[in-house]
Amino acid sequence: MEKARQLQAERQRRGLPADVLDCLQFSDKLQVAIQEREFLEALGFGSAGAPKKVVKDLESLRNNLAHGQDVTSHDWPQIARLARRVQQLYGG
Repeated sequence: MEKARQLQAERQRRGLPADVLDCLQFSDKLQVAIQEREFLEALGFGSAGAPKKVVKDLESLRNNLAHGQDVTSHDWPQIARLARRVQQLYGG
């Protein structure tokens, strides 16, 4: 949180709009989200381990996309799991 606040202060110093949430890294946001019981229940997670697996998959996919990795060769299992999860959440 300290680094996020420092980044927020720097953005504000430069005259840029900056909410502290926008200054958190992706993995930090995910870690905060999985601490909220109501959020996990709304997403249909029954165990503590399930959201951690999803976070790991999301972080891996995000990193591979951000660094120009070939996601079609390595990330299909994660993509399929995440797509299936989104489909379940939206009643498909």
